Amino acid sequence: MQIEASKLIDMPVGSIDEQSKVGTIADIVVNPDDGKLLGFIVSSGLLGFNKMTISWQDIIDSDTNGLVVQTSENLMPVADNVRIAEVVKDEFTLDDLPVETKSGQRLGNVYDYTVNMELGSLTKIFVRQLLPPQDRIISRSNIISISKEKIIVRNLPAKVKLKAEAAVSAMPEPA
Repeated sequence: MQIEASKLIDMPVGSIDEQSKVGTIADIVVNPDDGKLLGFIVSSGLLGFNKMTISWQDIIDSDTNGLVVQTSENLMPVADNVRIAEVVKDEFTLDDLPVETKSGQRLGNVYDYTVNMELGSLTKIFVRQLLPPQDRIISRSNIISISKEKIIVRNLPAKVKLKAEAAVSAMPEPA
């Protein structure tokens, strides 16, 4: 199942063993090196102030209503999940990350993205450019690199004139 990051935030996490909600998704942790889904930051506790992590591998099921783990013991402190802790410490997030082509053309900033919950990977990024206004959906296969500073994607294909446009522009101006 592919799901948008914006829909994952605030989604409940339920436990099979406890038959109850054990937390709420507060953030998504993606590995900047390869675009793999590492896991989630989960708000838990009475007021949700307790921040825990859950590894992607510990998710048993997911749908539009929430994520399911076997037990609340799958939740662990951020510092105990080494790879997630590294990404959190580096303050890496895909949210609002600038996107540009390999040739340096600025395309805008990431405003959302999708992850494949079965494969645990980033599948698409949604990019918004303000001037001129334009939204783009870019597949993971077109992403060359991801860093804390920006995402580099393959160059865009050159615009091809349609035959009708070419015919109109080739017509002489009226006298």
